[in-house]
Amino acid sequence: MLCQNYGSSLAFRVGLLIPLRTWQLRKKPCPVPPAQPCALYHLTAKSYTLPVSTDSEPKKKNGNPDDIPWHPAFFDAIRMELDDYADDLQFISEHPLNTEPLRIDVLIIKKARGVALKKNIAAIFRRDNIVEYKSPTDYVSVRDFHKVCGYARIYAAIEEDADISDMTVTFVESHHPRDLIAHLREACGYAVEEKWPGVYIVSGDLLPIQIIDNRKLSAEGNLWLRGLDNKLGVQEWRRVMTEISRRGKSSRAA
Repeated sequence: MLCQNYGSSLAFRVGLLIPLRTWQLRKKPCPVPPAQPCALYHLTAKSYTLPVSTDSEPKKKNGNPDDIPWHPAFFDAIRMELDDYADDLQFISEHPLNTEPLRIDVLIIKKARGVALKKNIAAIFRRDNIVEYKSPTDYVSVRDFHKVCGYARIYAAIEEDADISDMTVTFVESHHPRDLIAHLREACGYAVEEKWPGVYIVSGDLLPIQIIDNRKLSAEGNLWLRGLDNKLGVQEWRRVMTEISRRGKSSRAA
């Protein structure tokens, strides 16, 4: 059993009413609380009870926040709790989830909650709608699915006005999501239904979720998403270009 940064490890000034273990050094002992972090020592345990407090966070004293290093203390405490399995576990403190900032491809926010969207690709929309897009050479993997659903929960946690029950997640790709659908049905126990051609509704999660295969969308109803394809036929390409030209003229006329 090892103690690293022992000065923060058990936070002897923590105000919680729980019996914990205090650790007695077999080698040169540390003062309690130590002035400086101790080096690595082998430890033995004996009973110790911390003072009573109902607060889960340190109180401010004379307007200054308490200086107990809570997270390093927790890191050392959880390692000690699981010390019997030290050879089987790896502990990593402050593990970064990504080297770059987490970004949502597209966030679509309803300005008025009462507005009903009848468009096939937006029928499930609520107030905050997270959209993940994959290019024609990419696809939505199982990892992508869980990552983006995680983004939605992070968004709900950090955005003051966000409500997890008023959010949706949409995935758009140019492939049939066969493997992902199989995973959702077999591993997650979700139901998946192709509500409209190319629009798969996923039920069973807290969040309404849909997966869109834009190749199966109709050019009449979903011209722009259907056009995001590197295998467009000549006729479809002409339709897209004609619509772009028409909208450009309408914009200039306005």
